Amino acid sequence: MSKQEHCPVCGKAKETNTYSCGGCGFPLAFVTKFSDKENYDLWSEQVKNEKQKLTNKKRKNLAARFRAAGGCTAYLQDQQLYLVHSNGDFQKEEGVQAFSASERNYAVLYTDGSVKIFGEDNGYGQKNTDSWKDIINILAAPNCTYGITDSGEIVAAGSVRQDVLKWKNMKQLCAGKHSIIGLDNDGTVRAGSCEPAVQEQLNKWSKITEIAVSGDCIAGVKEDGSVCFCGKENDTRREVENWEDIVALTGDNVFFYGLTASGEAKAAGSCAAFLDRGRSQVSQWSEQNQILALAGSPSGSIAAITETGDLLVAGSFKGDPDKIRECWKEHIKPVIMEAS
Repeated sequence: MSKQEHCPVCGKAKETNTYSCGGCGFPLAFVTKFSDKENYDLWSEQVKNEKQKLTNKKRKNLAARFRAAGGCTAYLQDQQLYLVHSNGDFQKEEGVQAFSASERNYAVLYTDGSVKIFGEDNGYGQKNTDSWKDIINILAAPNCTYGITDSGEIVAAGSVRQDVLKWKNMKQLCAGKHSIIGLDNDGTVRAGSCEPAVQEQLNKWSKITEIAVSGDCIAGVKEDGSVCFCGKENDTRREVENWEDIVALTGDNVFFYGLTASGEAKAAGSCAAFLDRGRSQVSQWSEQNQILALAGSPSGSIAAITETGDLLVAGSFKGDPDKIRECWKEHIKPVIMEAS
């Protein structure tokens, strides 16, 4: 009985009599004979490059599906949302396309374009989203919930920043310390309720693919993997301007965190030692593990998924970290590893 051949890039078993992989599409996946060592070395280099591209794609994909905020650690896969609450309880929601959490509420966007807000607090009407439809992205902000429609317009419930409602052609929103930051489909960054000098600085940015907020600072990832920074000149978070090959960016109240194409975690910022709780050491996580995704929380915490599907946390993580990790290991790690 002949041994099953597997793609050297993604590991998918060979299905047909072809050299191409039906999984990742690598055209030379099942080449087994080479004219000389030079050709073999060239093929090996192609395999290495394709593996890196596949990993980068996986990291970017995971970055959009992993969240840790408001007492919820959430992972989204195949339209199924897996939630671990701060007390270690597990929740699963079906037919989901996006998730966002503030400190008192969390928002779930379903595949039919509707939005449901969980949590008991509705003091500002932030849960009044029953009439929403055709939503493609959401943001649970303090005292307010924002949605982006399929036409790129903004809808909101709660204590709304009126200038944000005028934005068009949007694809991503973030909540700052005193403002809402938005990224449009043209790669332009906008700031609601910010000083004119902030928007003037943001207007100089172009081709931004992702944005993140840390306190009163804003950062954006450019197409080439470099990072732009908006904040005070002497702020330690400005270190992000020296980062390269960033595929995912997130922040908490005093730090920015970046993930490189090679799985290296980076941290920029500073705080008092008693508030740190391991956050300044996040860059050391990648010395022991390849990191697949990062998720920061405005309350002052950071979480990560490793290549082995484990959950790492640091900072003022709401709830019992041991119970959260135990629940994650039982319910979510198997899902991640099966997909890998």
